[in-house]
Amino acid sequence: MTAEELMNLCAVHGITIGKGDGLRLEVHCEDEYIPDAIRKRIYTHRFILIDYLDHRSGRTEPRPCLTPSFTRAMQFIAASVCPIPPAEDGSKAPRPGGKRAWQEYQDHLPSISDVYRWYQHPRSGVGVVCGAVSGGLEALDFDDLDALDRFQETCSKRGLSGLLNHIKAGYFETTPHGAHLLYRCESVGGSQKLAEEVIVINGIRKRRTLIETRGEGAYIITAPSHGSVNSAGIYEQIEGGPDTIVWIDQSDRNRLLDAARAIDQSSKLPAGTPRAQRRQHRTVRSGNSLGLSGSEFNVRASWHDVLLPFGWAAVWSNDRFTYWQRPGKEHGVSAVEFHDSELLYCHTTSTPLEAGGTYSKFGALAVLAFNGDHRLCAHWLAQEGYNERFQSGGGFDLHLDF
Repeated sequence: MTAEELMNLCAVHGITIGKGDGLRLEVHCEDEYIPDAIRKRIYTHRFILIDYLDHRSGRTEPRPCLTPSFTRAMQFIAASVCPIPPAEDGSKAPRPGGKRAWQEYQDHLPSISDVYRWYQHPRSGVGVVCGAVSGGLEALDFDDLDALDRFQETCSKRGLSGLLNHIKAGYFETTPHGAHLLYRCESVGGSQKLAEEVIVINGIRKRRTLIETRGEGAYIITAPSHGSVNSAGIYEQIEGGPDTIVWIDQSDRNRLLDAARAIDQSSKLPAGTPRAQRRQHRTVRSGNSLGLSGSEFNVRASWHDVLLPFGWAAVWSNDRFTYWQRPGKEHGVSAVEFHDSELLYCHTTSTPLEAGGTYSKFGALAVLAFNGDHRLCAHWLAQEGYNERFQSGGGFDLHLDF
């Protein structure tokens, strides 16, 4: 049913619809009662009606393509959640269009005109920015459904099934491989990995994320995204929606995240791992006492010290974040530095840093320069004299000539 057909149907029943402020419709009826069938149609088609009334009143902005992704973006706006369309190239990166970079919307919601402009051409996806701009929005991101099952079992054993079901009823969706749980909390902080496992590929030990939070400054793709947004599959709403996302207190959030951490397997190596690799695993985990400590490095060094030698560029900064661009990239953001925690959240899949990973300065240096070997990184810092330089209060300047 088109907007004009619905307006005519309402007129037959003595119902008039006008445009209120923002996303509000003003509905008046000659009788006190509006039939349920018509009430439901008005609610279902409210964004189409808003667009129709805006244009009838002389609005000059481009008309959006009324796709499911546009409708969901408008639903997010109505729920005070910050929607941003994703790129349609499989990169899972935000791509709002226009001259303003997407990171500006980490401080304020886009306007209705912004959403109309982004969706004036058919788009098959929508995503949201987490954190304070979306009212304390945080997502629990499950890499696969097996991780979700194990998490649900842990919640059941800890007496958290009621809390988990409450959150799921508010907003639960599946992704091409895993799932998202969305909720709001007063303080969410930056993204963090909660549970990982160690896998061996071609004899090389790697960590695979099972569960992580997507918090302040993070961007996730949501339902009903499909097609070229992610060729691996679709994002499908299972329960709830933007207008039913629940609010949980800090203690419930802590219990939820602790349950996720309980299934972490990163300290265990898969069966069949060679002994030499097991020894290397234990050595790396034993620390770096022979060299500069990672905690001291994190305090003394800056992210400019760590990233600039590898060709990264700081492209924009405010009081809360610095946005970094990887080498070889001319537009857009590859990573976000959080000033409060001094951690770096990586977006890109085109560097040794893991996309979706959160890094300390020492951890990032170990990955970029030493293939993730923290002990070797600490030895190198000691050999280059950074221990003495720090103790004497000297400056810090990495010279990576190896």
